[in-house]
Amino acid sequence: MLKRLFQLAETEVGVPTRLLVRPVEHPQQIADLIDEHGLGIAAFGRHEPGPDRRELFLGAARLAGPAAALFELGVQLFLPRIDSGVSCLQIPLLLDSYEELDYVRDRLAPLLERRIEERGFVVVNWSDAGWVHFFTKSPAATPDDLRQLKLLTSAGDPQTEKLYKDFGLHVVPLPYTEVLMALETGLIEAVQGPPLYAMLDQWFGLAPNMTDLRWAPLVGATVIRRDTWEAIPQAWREEMLESARAAGLQLRGKIRALGEEAVPEMEKRGLKVVSLDEAALRAWSAETTRAYQKLRGVYAPADLFDEAVRLRDELRETASP
Repeated sequence: MLKRLFQLAETEVGVPTRLLVRPVEHPQQIADLIDEHGLGIAAFGRHEPGPDRRELFLGAARLAGPAAALFELGVQLFLPRIDSGVSCLQIPLLLDSYEELDYVRDRLAPLLERRIEERGFVVVNWSDAGWVHFFTKSPAATPDDLRQLKLLTSAGDPQTEKLYKDFGLHVVPLPYTEVLMALETGLIEAVQGPPLYAMLDQWFGLAPNMTDLRWAPLVGATVIRRDTWEAIPQAWREEMLESARAAGLQLRGKIRALGEEAVPEMEKRGLKVVSLDEAALRAWSAETTRAYQKLRGVYAPADLFDEAVRLRDELRETASP
């Protein structure tokens, strides 16, 4: 996806470029890897950092030399640590289709990109990794069912931990690298994530029930340090953005297709999809709607929270017969 970006940076900035994807726990590790491998641009994903992700990634980005780009599929794990406004795209049960996600994100993107740029980074494209679902050891069709289970939340993310505790859930903060061990030992009984992650990491073998509920989209972006961006000649930037955004759209489509294919593939291997009746859907909707007042201004800035809701409603009204 960043091939053209790499080529242009190498040509214009004069730095060697390669792609590196590796779990890290400290910003200095990234700097050391870059020194070791001669990286001018480094992309990092599928990580499990230590307790303070914001410091990890901001520190890494600034240690990574003259041309450092960070790629993170899970905006929950990175982008809100740059700017909490991005969380307005991941409000639980606010959006229920890719059409709604694209409509809201495309209209909020200019504002979000300005906020992120003010914090030292430039967004070159947006992406997503599917819809977060709950994967559980025993079926969980209602909020009360899920409350009976120990649910993993990502370690070092106190905001999400508080959100889920306010929702009445029994949360266990752990790194996602420990999901399988925690499921095997009974330390957790439920984990959340997109079906594609569940299939690739084999969660569904130990948590074989997937609640048929699109809890929230897992949004992502490719960002580059602003000083790096500004060091690239102006004449190249428009072409770079066009190339990166076209590649992002293509990747987005592929990831969405893979996510849709993941569920039937897991069903062939024992996954059970827990269907929700109208009463269960109403229960989920009612409880999350009540929680919105706690989320507004805390999980996401109040103005962006309200605008995401307004845009969602605007699209639904337009689509209504």
